[in-house]
Amino acid sequence: MKKQTTVLLLVLFLMVAMLMPTQIAFADSKAISNLDYANKLKIIGVFQGTGSGFELDRAPTRLEGLVMLIRLLGKSAEANDQSFPDSGFNDVPEWGKKIVNYAKAVGLTNGMGDGTFGSDLKLSCQDYSTFLLRALDLSAQSTWQTAEQDIVRLTEVTANDIDNSQDNSANTGTSNNTNSLINGVIDLVNAERQKQGLAPYKQPSSEIQAYADLRANELTTQFSHLRPNGENSLKGVKNVSAVGENVAAGQTSAEQVVNEWMNSPDHRSNILSDKFTHMAIGYKDNYWVQIFYTPFEE
Repeated sequence: MKKQTTVLLLVLFLMVAMLMPTQIAFADSKAISNLDYANKLKIIGVFQGTGSGFELDRAPTRLEGLVMLIRLLGKSAEANDQSFPDSGFNDVPEWGKKIVNYAKAVGLTNGMGDGTFGSDLKLSCQDYSTFLLRALDLSAQSTWQTAEQDIVRLTEVTANDIDNSQDNSANTGTSNNTNSLINGVIDLVNAERQKQGLAPYKQPSSEIQAYADLRANELTTQFSHLRPNGENSLKGVKNVSAVGENVAAGQTSAEQVVNEWMNSPDHRSNILSDKFTHMAIGYKDNYWVQIFYTPFEE
């Protein structure tokens, strides 16, 4: 198989892992969400979602991962248009039978060894590594037990790439929920500002976003505008001409916390202030913090 195809397959390996996890923050703190990745995969015909949409709040199943791989290989039409022997697996839904029949016929899968394919099981890095190695004609140099390590040994993917993908996968539920809550607050706050004819808040610098995350963690041990070391929390925001902070505890949704802030005169004043141009949101275990600021250069 050509090297270009090898690279594409390995990229998909990492992208499938990214569909399980978290957002990735670059230096300018512009977040690229799972939805962005899903849309990119849809554009190239690899990822179509389900009748319920992309369903990015869960990991792909073994069957979904196999379908995406076969689409990337350019074999989807062949699998669906030609007749291949029945795989013999008893757990494959009707919509996936032709794909699995094809995969079994060309040696991409042997199933779970108990008469099933494992259609509804969560796709693991080890599963997908095995699919990839077989697609790349490298399975003779690997075993199922060592597939993840063999991806590193037999291809150009580095161990760090695999480790990062696994770390992201392990944090799927928590990260996705936190990002959803934070983005919800941002959207609701900017909607309130728009009602008043105010500009939306700009994204924070990476340093101040990191400080907002730190403050959310600090609030879990000391709910105060004073930090655990006794320092005023606003002193931790550097190189700004104006700064403010809202905190809250116990709210379980973006709608609830923004509604309570908007019904409190002091908190509302910060949200609707024309002194601030940027906002960072921190969240940890139903503790919330907003840091408003304007950099010196503005």
